[in-house]
This record gives sequence, C-alpha cells and structure tokens, in this order.
Amino acid sequence: MHTYSLNDHAAFILQVGCGHCGEHAAVSFAILCALHGGGMSALLGSIVKSGNANIDHAFVVGGLRPREIIETTIRSSRNSSGSVGEAIDVWNLRDALTDAGAGTDGYVCDPYLDPSQIAQTARALLASLNSSRRRSRHKDTDFLWYGDVFPATPALSRTTVASVRNV
Repeated sequence: MHTYSLNDHAAFILQVGCGHCGEHAAVSFAILCALHGGGMSALLGSIVKSGNANIDHAFVVGGLRPREIIETTIRSSRNSSGSVGEAIDVWNLRDALTDAGAGTDGYVCDPYLDPSQIAQTARALLASLNSSRRRSRHKDTDFLWYGDVFPATPALSRTTVASVRNV
C-alpha cells in the first residue's frame, strides 16, 4: 500500500475533483499549513485537522492549540463516526478555548458545508456542540476528533482514558 504525503493527498483530491468532508478538510489543512509557513503564522495560529467526535464529519479548527490528545474508545451507540469499542483520538475544545484566554474565539474552516450550516468560530462551534437539540439526542460534547496539528512543536501530550462524554 502506498502512503501519500499531506500535499500529495491534497493535490490528488483537487486534480480529480472528488471528495467529501474528510477530503475537503485534508485540502484545507494542507493549504492553511502552507500559508502558515509562508509568513501568516501570527494570523493563523495553530491549525488542527479535526471533526466531530460523535458524528461523521471532518473540518479544520484554527487559532487554538489542543491541551492534549486523549486516546479513548467510542462508548456511545449513537456515535455515527465509528463503532462502539473502536479507538478514537479526541481533544477538548472547551479546554483549548480556556487555555487561549478570553477574547480568543478561534476559527473553523469547513468548505464542504454551506457557511450557514457550520459555526465560523471555535467558540460558536462549542455552543453548537452543546445545543439543546444535541443534548436531547445525547450527542452534546466538548470533544472533537483529532487528526493532526500544525505546527507539530511543541509536541502534544497523550492521555489514555476509558471514555469521554457522549463519544
């Protein structure tokens, strides 16, 4: 099996013109990483390839850095991103916003969905993740799926826990 680099993966998706949210998130992550390295680091901050931890949907969150990567397993039968017992890496969005401090809202890059369908800031995304509608379906959570972070340094610590809320 051949493994593609992040840039090769993004180029293939753009050349073929295919993809769903995961591919769009991969392209967004690659472009934002390139922009970050091209002198826009102060504007972009940390970039996290991410997505919902309990619904199958990927996107990019920026301007925040995860406190840690949490290695856990899916425990909720309502989780549509995987099966119960399957391993998943997550990060706590509420903790990242707290660590960033008041006035830092972060941003969400999700070119797959219409802008009216996705929160534009990480703070608004957290509110959406904990909405009354999601609470009524037992899908409210502070946790997002973790795919990658840029820049990679300093390295994020890893913690293993049996389960996190509604994942």
